[in-house]
Formats: sequence, C-alpha cells, structure tokens
Amino acid sequence: MFNPSKIEEISKVSKAERWPFPKTVTALKDVGVDYYDVDLTTYEIVFHGDGKTLKQSGVLSFEHPPKKGSFDQNALVKAIRKHQTEGTSYKDCMKEVIEAGVVRYRVDIKERTCSYFGSSKGESYIEKVP
Repeated sequence: MFNPSKIEEISKVSKAERWPFPKTVTALKDVGVDYYDVDLTTYEIVFHGDGKTLKQSGVLSFEHPPKKGSFDQNALVKAIRKHQTEGTSYKDCMKEVIEAGVVRYRVDIKERTCSYFGSSKGESYIEKVP
C-alpha cells in the first residue's frame, strides 16, 4: 500500500495548490503513510508506512534562510492559524514556524496530530488535525 510515487506527487501538488492540511493528511493516509517527520534544519521529510520509508531532501529553499528563534508557542500557534485562515504558502508558514523556534515536527496520520518540537527538551506543542 505504501506508494512512493503517489507520496511524491501528493507532496508536490499539495504545496503548489495550497491544499488545506486535513486534505493533505487524508491523501497521504490513502497511499499508505502512517506518519512523517520534517527536519527544519536540513529541510528533509521522511515518510513512514508499512515498514518502509521515503526520504525527500531539499523540500524548502530560502534565498535568505529564516533566523531560528527561541521556542515561542504563541508565535507558533499564530503561524499555524494564519496558514489555516489565510492559506499562506507552505514555505511562508514554515518560515514563521522556524522563527518561532521549531526545529522539527511530526505528523501522525493515524492519530491525526501534528507535534512541533524546539531544540531543547520539553519544548513542544501538539495540535489536532481536523
């Protein structure tokens, strides 16, 4: 069921067409993704499902990389809400998420959660995916 070519297609199209996050999560579930990890220091995504993985490198590129801030949950939530209500691009949202001190996040498709992590122990925020 884990379909790397479909995962690549969904990843590309969802960003280009600015799909709502719940639509992207559902589409990835339908092609066998259980969860995925995004490293915002290396701009890599690793998709997991059926005991297999698919790694995407260079998923973001910035002319001027955002300055990583200290973990700020309020700024993180503000960036998420802005993306949800205004349909900002993935790149613009991730810029604000990085500036809020997030270094990685995990989307658990089975649990429908997105967990954001700062660089220090205990810095995290979990959001339910509608």
